[in-house]
Amino acid sequence: MKRTLLTLFIALCAFTVKAQSDTIANKIYLATDKAPEFPGGLKEFATFLAKNIRYPVKSRTRGKQGRVLVTFVIEKDGQITNSKVIRPTVDDLDAEALRVVNLSPKWNPGIVNGEPVRTQFTYPINFVLPMSKALTFFGSN
Repeated sequence: MKRTLLTLFIALCAFTVKAQSDTIANKIYLATDKAPEFPGGLKEFATFLAKNIRYPVKSRTRGKQGRVLVTFVIEKDGQITNSKVIRPTVDDLDAEALRVVNLSPKWNPGIVNGEPVRTQFTYPINFVLPMSKALTFFGSN
């Protein structure tokens, strides 16, 4: 009986240690020793967004503009996951912001103690109509 209880106790301790290491391995960092980086830097990320965003027709014809704040996780391998809008504007602008973020190529991951880690990243995406279109919409009644 003692042997069985001892074996059970050791097994439970091993399971607890394994669960803790899995939690640490999956931790999402908000701050890192080296920040995650889009290949070419944030200026290149802005260029990527500008080339790939398609202004939704519904919002364009209604003169809708806004800044969508998107957050996402950059995984250890550079993939983007868990993207979501944390400050919405208009539904179709929000959806387009998420669509284009999810198209992003792999990033260079954040680094902590020399190891790649999962990192939370937040970025604003601005939807701005050309001035003449915005003035036409807001000037007409």
